[in-house]
Amino acid sequence: MAIRLTPTAPTAPNDNLTGRSHWWGFPDLPEGVGWPCRRGEEPNNNVGDGPNGGVVEEPNSGAAERPNCGSEEGEELLTFVCQVDLAEVAPLDKEGLLPREGMLWFFADLDYFLGDTEAPCEGTGEWPQDSFRVIYSPNSTSLHTHEAYWADGTPATLPAEAIVFAPAEESDFGHKLLGRPAMTEGYEEEDDSRQVSLLQVDEEERWGLRFFDCGLINFVIERNDLRSLHFERVRLCLHTL
Repeated sequence: MAIRLTPTAPTAPNDNLTGRSHWWGFPDLPEGVGWPCRRGEEPNNNVGDGPNGGVVEEPNSGAAERPNCGSEEGEELLTFVCQVDLAEVAPLDKEGLLPREGMLWFFADLDYFLGDTEAPCEGTGEWPQDSFRVIYSPNSTSLHTHEAYWADGTPATLPAEAIVFAPAEESDFGHKLLGRPAMTEGYEEEDDSRQVSLLQVDEEERWGLRFFDCGLINFVIERNDLRSLHFERVRLCLHTL
């Protein structure tokens, strides 16, 4: 059984999703964990205090440029996709594949697919390891919000949206945890019973998210690696019709 993730806009401007499951917005990361980056061509920038009290990763120049890491020269921030409070989804995880507590964070290089045609673009199939990251922490408290802003002070992320969890079929399209990828090209020669789609992200017109022509991405992990919490062994694959 898979778990559907339905994005839901906050009902009021002051709805606080800090430390809770949400799409986009700013990630709330454990002590000592920074916003993941990938190697790029832009120079590094400074890190300071965010207007909301979080750690801020500031872009170096104009709003047309991508935000950069504040730690390593020539690295760029990966797009923060979502964070999932595992205690929220535990009642729906009938096989007990996921940890029962803690938090998962998903990052990927999605700027191009969100409409930034100047951004680097990965193709179909399996993506390189530096183009995405999955982070797990058994602790979902004492987190620190990391913020990213353009030079004009506007957030360098889509607005945060809450997540509603519900049961889904194994091979459903749409956003989901667990189950199998809705598109199976590239997995034909693998033992399907060993593979789990840790997270599937589908296209969403409201976000301007398109994966070429009717595509989606899957963060895929082997069941044994999931049970052993080896999230560094996750693979990311993009498939289109």
